[in-house]
Amino acid sequence: MLIFENTLENPSPLKGGCVLALGFFDGVHIAHKRLIEKCVDVARESGLMSAVHTFYALPKGDGALTSFEQKAQIIEGLGVDILVVDSFSEDVRNMAPQEFIEKVVVGALKARAAVAGYDYAFGRGAKGNVEILKEIFGKSGAKVHVIDQVKIDGVTVSSGEIKRRLKCGDVEGANVLLGRNFEISGRVLKGRQVGSKLSAPTANLKIGDDSICPAYGVYVCKANIGGESYPAVTNIGVRPTFDLGGAPVCETNIFGLNRDIYGEFLSVELLHMLRTEMRFDSEKELKNAIGSDIIRAQEYFENKGLQQKIFVVE
Repeated sequence: MLIFENTLENPSPLKGGCVLALGFFDGVHIAHKRLIEKCVDVARESGLMSAVHTFYALPKGDGALTSFEQKAQIIEGLGVDILVVDSFSEDVRNMAPQEFIEKVVVGALKARAAVAGYDYAFGRGAKGNVEILKEIFGKSGAKVHVIDQVKIDGVTVSSGEIKRRLKCGDVEGANVLLGRNFEISGRVLKGRQVGSKLSAPTANLKIGDDSICPAYGVYVCKANIGGESYPAVTNIGVRPTFDLGGAPVCETNIFGLNRDIYGEFLSVELLHMLRTEMRFDSEKELKNAIGSDIIRAQEYFENKGLQQKIFVVE
């Protein structure tokens, strides 16, 4: 998949036209996947390139469900030919809906058809919608495919609902709407060695400033590192027993992995919340709680029929 950046500044690689999926695609959840798969199908039927237009980040919000790298990887896996990425600059932000269609959708990207969600909004003040897109873009004979809302158990799938569930600690519910496990990933950082002192060494990850932070607490998780996946237990929070404060961190005790992994890339998939983060009166109480968390996490995997080393990551 080719990644094309800054549509208004660089020559477009889409000289022959494309079918264009429009949206921010935060989390690339199951409704987003349906939209993108429709784009790919229409493009193949039309003999055109499939393209997805998105932004690196929006200027405000409560944190993204995926990093740009994660988003790109998932979109590539759906068979998209080109990922088009713009910065949400002042110029783009102040474009009227018609100007966005004329300069970006038609002018820069040469779109011959578009796919958008029922609630797609664009242009200055988010005043553009799918009806305006159909009206203006359709003047040239182009077709706009609108994807209706997707519901699971009566709940509309949306990035906002997924974030709400994560903030409540309902990772199972969030994972259902995502269509995969929510994950936190990055390079393993060297911490204060508190876990080692408590006989539970951890691999520490920073939670990005632009990323959603789930409810503070202890989670059963799956740790992916070095091409293999292991059962694990993770604490997300600010370690109140030690009054460390600062930004929340993700601390993971990986079962069956006994080597130095500082600096390696680690992905932690959250599966189930065991308890909320707590302040303990002593290190002994904390150590006992950690031991109990590990036992409960191991029981979770045993009940699922999973062994120490789960599987080789694809």
